Amino acid sequence: MGQWHFGFHDPSALGLLTTAGFLAVAWMSGRRALEAARDSRTPAVEMHPWWIISAFTLFLGLNKQLNLQTLFIDLGRNLSVSHGWFESRRSVQFAFVFASGILGLIAVFFALLRYRTYWRGHRCVSGGLALVAFYCLLRIAEINHVAITTGEEKDTRLWPIKLAGIGLMLWGTVPGRRSGRQKESGNP
Repeated sequence: MGQWHFGFHDPSALGLLTTAGFLAVAWMSGRRALEAARDSRTPAVEMHPWWIISAFTLFLGLNKQLNLQTLFIDLGRNLSVSHGWFESRRSVQFAFVFASGILGLIAVFFALLRYRTYWRGHRCVSGGLALVAFYCLLRIAEINHVAITTGEEKDTRLWPIKLAGIGLMLWGTVPGRRSGRQKESGNP
């Protein structure tokens, strides 16, 4: 298949911390979603984002160790060789990064519209999610050799963005924590 194999791909302290952080956010978000689901007064627009964040961070936590992007790169490389377009793979990689960015922006736009009251009330989660999404876009570009970052591979300079995003999301998932706007207005 290539370079990918099943197993832990980043057993370093930073890799394990990142994985644990993503999984903790997924667990806490899942708990918040379940709490919201049990409360019949909670509107769906308040509950759904917790499920989305839980699923997204669960995937990122598993991917941090499973390194699924290497599997997809191997599959893409095999496909490009077998179909004869391996020599022009850089333009395909650029198109993939561009399409990922556009699709990400469209998803964010619709999520912001659909769940705008949630985002306003959960600023730490919102900010952390924005940092992690920005980190993911930079990593997609970096992995596909689109030079928009530092020129170094393996996210050597990007990890603070990722950890700051995880930290903000984790802080924002703590039950009973409210944003400044909610405290001022007295809303739960």
